[in-house]
Amino acid sequence: MLRALVTDRFAGLRAGLPAAGLLLVLAALVPPTPAQARDQVQARQQAALAVPEAPPATQADRAIIHYNRVRPHGPLGDVGRGEMGRGETGHTAAELRALLLRGMSHHRLGDADRALADYDEILRREPGHAVAHLNRGIVLSTHKDEPGKAIADFDRVLVLTPDGVDALVFRGDAHTRLGDYRKALADLDRAVSLAPDHAQTRVLRGLARALLGQRTQAAADYGKALSLYRRNVDALVNRAAILSGDGDHAGAIRDLDTAVVIEPGNALAHYNRGHARFVRGEHDKALADYSAAIRLDPRLGWAYLNRCLTRAVAGRETGQAAADCERAQRLLPGNPRVLATQAFVQRKLGDLRPAREFASRVSN
Repeated sequence: MLRALVTDRFAGLRAGLPAAGLLLVLAALVPPTPAQARDQVQARQQAALAVPEAPPATQADRAIIHYNRVRPHGPLGDVGRGEMGRGETGHTAAELRALLLRGMSHHRLGDADRALADYDEILRREPGHAVAHLNRGIVLSTHKDEPGKAIADFDRVLVLTPDGVDALVFRGDAHTRLGDYRKALADLDRAVSLAPDHAQTRVLRGLARALLGQRTQAAADYGKALSLYRRNVDALVNRAAILSGDGDHAGAIRDLDTAVVIEPGNALAHYNRGHARFVRGEHDKALADYSAAIRLDPRLGWAYLNRCLTRAVAGRETGQAAADCERAQRLLPGNPRVLATQAFVQRKLGDLRPAREFASRVSN
């Protein structure tokens, strides 16, 4: 299931101590049918976005860091919609329907290339086929990780069906991933006006608002999403990030406790709860959460980095701290926050030579 990203910042916990960024959970774009939900379980993947605080020397160089992972979403649309075979005779319309069913089957199974081939053939025969445009855009954006290419398909859908909520939501997500948050917000504002009771669209709009610095409005969107569906894990994790960013770590932990009960396998919920617990000085609990996040998502570099930091600060399992930092560096190569944290940990553990080397690399 496709998910979108949201982020927040944390200041250093004390002078000289780097604070790794908070990672937030993704938000599902459209509510799947039960059949779609079953189909998408195997394809669902985590992705994360972080805005870590930079070392003091590079404070102006904060950057959003994307884990560019494929985040596949299944097909949408009704094969019996009127756009199919428009202007064609009955036999050709039946062929288009068969092509669409086959393309959607490939799409559902994650075979992006075959799905694209079928959607392309439909559009060669029937350029005004809105369902094929929508699903080609979904494959390009969420299976191929090419949101820039997908936007043209969503644009076409919105010419053919101006109130197409799915196209608005997917185009908004594509704009968000391309860093054009204002265009994303415009699409998602319109989608919310057309489908005000769509919880996930509220979460995605909260994302765009958060990335534009509109924290209060973002929190309102997450709250509304939860009023529409109280088990919305995406809204819980995103709201927790805002609470933590405002210093309400206890409130954040309450939301994240709920999220973990609903979805125990959510790596980012464990990671974020570990971060909030670390800030509160609950180091053993933080370590348990970071370890859970790593077990659930071994590529979550920020969890390794924060476990490294927590082990060094708390004096727990210090022999394993360096290994965690090294793993984080492999997963987040060249990131200044990783280098600064490694330097801090080396100083904490008493080896000043590597600290000087890391500091030199950061300054250069």
